[in-house]
Amino acid sequence: MLARIILILTLSGCYELKSAVTQGKVLLSRRYIYDILQNDNLGEEKRQKLRLVLKAREFAKSLDLNVGTSYDTLSSRPANLWVLMAARKDSLTPYTWSYPIIGSVPYKGFFSESEAKEFQSNFPEYDTHIRTSSAFSSLGWFDDPITPNLLELPDTELTETLFHELFHRTVWIKDSVAKNESGANIFGVLANINFYRKDPEKLQKARASLTHTLALAQDLKKLVDELNSVFNDDTKSYQDKLALKEKIYKDSKLPLSPNNAELLHLWIYYEYVEHYKDFFIKNDRSLSLFLNNFEKAPK
Repeated sequence: MLARIILILTLSGCYELKSAVTQGKVLLSRRYIYDILQNDNLGEEKRQKLRLVLKAREFAKSLDLNVGTSYDTLSSRPANLWVLMAARKDSLTPYTWSYPIIGSVPYKGFFSESEAKEFQSNFPEYDTHIRTSSAFSSLGWFDDPITPNLLELPDTELTETLFHELFHRTVWIKDSVAKNESGANIFGVLANINFYRKDPEKLQKARASLTHTLALAQDLKKLVDELNSVFNDDTKSYQDKLALKEKIYKDSKLPLSPNNAELLHLWIYYEYVEHYKDFFIKNDRSLSLFLNNFEKAPK
């Protein structure tokens, strides 16, 4: 493990040192869930959550997800993550950062809110947005643990998150973040529906998540199309574009501020949701086929 940490630090540069150290502390505080269930005095709710995690891991294996030994441990340290995005005020083109292996990505993660805000100050001419995340994936480089903040999620959100992150561990298309996130988004939702087939109450919640996901994808596309029609109009001045941008955001049914980075934070998870929903149907509604053919999906 130390060799891998050193390799990542060497490739990513010294700037990532603090984040790597923080992630290292999360990883080093892990204990096997099986041991915790056998030896610890647990409250019933926490015990049920940990058993659910183990059950979800076994189900994920049946879908051909690369589970490995991820999520078979529990870290005693929360993995609070702050994610920064930046975009021009008159464009839905995100600022990107390049990393080894994963390629170009439109966000940068921090394990400290103060560090995220300090870095945010480097982009005064951009729309910027910081959001929190309860989970992250090392894309198979490490055996990711369950963290305490994940156990605070409702059962259906917890398992959907696990399926989403395990999708990233299994497949990642370099330089294609929106496709990766949209694919993981719809896969996690659909896997969750299959996982709760025999639990009517939770199945209803899982299906509601699918309905919400598809509806939000449509609403976001409408907003994105309206904004792009303004931003791509070369006859309009910069100030005219900003004024129309304010009006479009205000008139939208989505509760967003007139901030392109905030919108893009959502859009990368939903841009290709409809596309991959159709791809799932074309693959005989098989999650395993969807997963195995994902990299060959039509662009």
